Amino acid sequence: MFDKAITKKINRISKDFASVFGYDLPTATKLLKRHCSNPSSTFGYMLRFDISYTDEERNALSQFYEQHDYLSMQKLILDVIDKRVN
Repeated sequence: MFDKAITKKINRISKDFASVFGYDLPTATKLLKRHCSNPSSTFGYMLRFDISYTDEERNALSQFYEQHDYLSMQKLILDVIDKRVN
């Protein structure tokens, strides 16, 4: 479901996410993978971690989804999370 670059990025960010929010690594990885796979269902949950999206980012995510450009969608999601945890 994820290409190699996205998988590497998820694994890298998961370490920081786990450290910042007190999760174990497998749980953090699972959470990030779930959010990257279906962000619309997890937006509210991610607010717990102060991870939110600007209107511009939400519009871009919607466009990527409509265009079936899941790779760009996942990259944007991970960039936003990476900024929050680093």
